[in-house]
Amino acid sequence: MADPKPRVLIVEDDALVALEMVDVIRGCGCVPVGPVATVAAALNIVQVEPVTAAVLDVNLGDEHVWPVADALDARDVPYVLVTASSRVKVPERFTARPFISKPVRGDSVREILAAIGLC
Repeated sequence: MADPKPRVLIVEDDALVALEMVDVIRGCGCVPVGPVATVAAALNIVQVEPVTAAVLDVNLGDEHVWPVADALDARDVPYVLVTASSRVKVPERFTARPFISKPVRGDSVREILAAIGLC
């Protein structure tokens, strides 16, 4: 039987931040999916696993998370963008999405998850 709890994908290349997000997501009663640190790994999950929402680090090494955001948009899956850059150049199609600046605070993630009805 499938777990009825919401499943939140974590795409984050900083291991400490990813672990904090896992704790926050579990604390909200959701199931963390991942974390994964690459666009390819995230796209694989989005294509084959049920995901209720996602937390996406904008910069993953030398790649941006935009293909993952596009895939989630195509499936009507809500997500939040996270970045350490204060002046990140977000493509216009993503500017209406919730945005959290690093360093990430657990309460910021909880607030976003609560706003989409998950926490």
